[in-house]
Amino acid sequence: MGRRRRRLLRILLNTATVVSLVLCVATVVLWVLSYRVEPKVEGMRAKRIWQVSVTGGRVGVYHERNVGPNAAYREDEERPYGVRYAPRTSPVEPPPVLTAANGRDVDLNWGAFRMAVHDGSGEPWPSIVTLVMLPCWAVCATLLLPPAARALHWAASHRQRRRGRCPACGYDLRGTPDRCPECGTVAAPSA
Repeated sequence: MGRRRRRLLRILLNTATVVSLVLCVATVVLWVLSYRVEPKVEGMRAKRIWQVSVTGGRVGVYHERNVGPNAAYREDEERPYGVRYAPRTSPVEPPPVLTAANGRDVDLNWGAFRMAVHDGSGEPWPSIVTLVMLPCWAVCATLLLPPAARALHWAASHRQRRRGRCPACGYDLRGTPDRCPECGTVAAPSA
């Protein structure tokens, strides 16, 4: 792998790590807020409604697609998009079970995880609804994977450098401490 590719890969991985950490911190903040208010971001287009909310320690993603030929959603003029904070009115309850319309519905529950798809294409208001709910701890754990991988990689390369090995390929540099004879990497100055 060339030097430019390695540098680009390092920049991309560092960027992904920072974005992952920022999203993890945001998830923790919303997790704490979710027990007092219900933060949500929602949007609407002609035949689609989407919403992302955090309530009672669970992240929910809701998407509804209108499949009727003439129906369309109207956008609320006062608050078309954005973050909303609704006061908590009831204890945390999972959404109601979606009703079966034509036998193609899916409702999977596994502890705090839930995925539901409702195909209402045969109903008077034809729409397909998708709902995914995850606990906040699962979202945080997933977002912490890239930083953990980067930390492990850094620790392994730091350990190799301390043992007198090339950080790029692991070749023993005791005989040639200035440059790696295997890959040509210039040794970092020792502190």
